[in-house]
Amino acid sequence: MTASYILEKVNAIRPNPYGSYLGDYLKSLDMRIRTDILKEVSPVYSENSLALGENDFAVYELFLFSVIDLLNGEYGRFENSKSAFDAAYSALASRYAESTDSPEDMPDDSPDTYPESHTERRFKIW
Repeated sequence: MTASYILEKVNAIRPNPYGSYLGDYLKSLDMRIRTDILKEVSPVYSENSLALGENDFAVYELFLFSVIDLLNGEYGRFENSKSAFDAAYSALASRYAESTDSPEDMPDDSPDTYPESHTERRFKIW
């Protein structure tokens, strides 16, 4: 998926005068996704290849809708679109984290797996 595809779709749904500004916001979100969720060490932004595929393009759209609402000064609408974006972003992060956890990395929570000192230390954190 390309950045221009997302920008054209967002502009068609919610016309706005912000043009290239939205491209900058899209770039910042894409880099955030690459570093925070995909854990890329040296992320590189490409307008021709965004980090997410078509199944997750709503994350980009919802983010840009919230930016447009904020720039328009529509704060009530901004709160709604920001909440929708936050939910989509969290779901994406959770889904990606679940798909990358390997069983070897996940500790077994049965009591006899951990030594007593480890169990005590784990509950002191809470």
